[in-house]
Amino acid sequence: MNASRLRPVPMMQRRRRRRVLAVGVGLALTACSGGGNSTTPPSTASTRAVESSTTGSSDSATSNPPVTGDELTRRLLVIDDMPTGWSTVDLGNQPKRGLCNNPSITDSIPSNAEALAQFERDPRNGPLFQERLVSFGSESDSAQVIEATRQQGESCTQWTDDQGTVSVGRLSLKVDGADEVIAFRLSITNPKGAKAVVDFVTARRGTIVAAFTYLGLSDDPEATATLAAKGILKLN
Repeated sequence: MNASRLRPVPMMQRRRRRRVLAVGVGLALTACSGGGNSTTPPSTASTRAVESSTTGSSDSATSNPPVTGDELTRRLLVIDDMPTGWSTVDLGNQPKRGLCNNPSITDSIPSNAEALAQFERDPRNGPLFQERLVSFGSESDSAQVIEATRQQGESCTQWTDDQGTVSVGRLSLKVDGADEVIAFRLSITNPKGAKAVVDFVTARRGTIVAAFTYLGLSDDPEATATLAAKGILKLN
């Protein structure tokens, strides 16, 4: 056995890699972010649920009652849904903002509940995968989120802030079972020149919007589509 494989990952090296990947999470996973304070269920530290203090509108587009935080959490992907070698990780809730540092879309489209799951394959090199589920009061509200995400992504091609430069492009992905899907690829370069790639998929199933983010040092659209399809299947 190669003894070098047993050495612990140097803390500074692990933090540098994690920072590059975490920058992508912060930049990419907030377009479908709801409000409120998050609470961590006892079942796993990497799964979060939050009830919004304001509920979305109710209309004839759906006769189903709003999905609560507990129900939403039960529909999240869990470690058994992930490929071999992945584990849960807790990166916390990221600051709310959209692409090109625009306001978060759900600041103007109130949600009922929100749930979050986060996974990683390698603590040093990634990739990281996050699923964020957001429940709305009607299908018209959830459809609004998809359209607003589409418009925001199409009007934003690149931005730079203190965390790095992000280029945005459309991504063509098929996610079975979703009512609507919009996907983008974010190419991130941090101030020191380190690069990461984010596949960001927003999909709608009824009154629930799911934001899937696959973030790594290289792209893997097939893995993104596979995990997103698994997530949508659990919303049925």
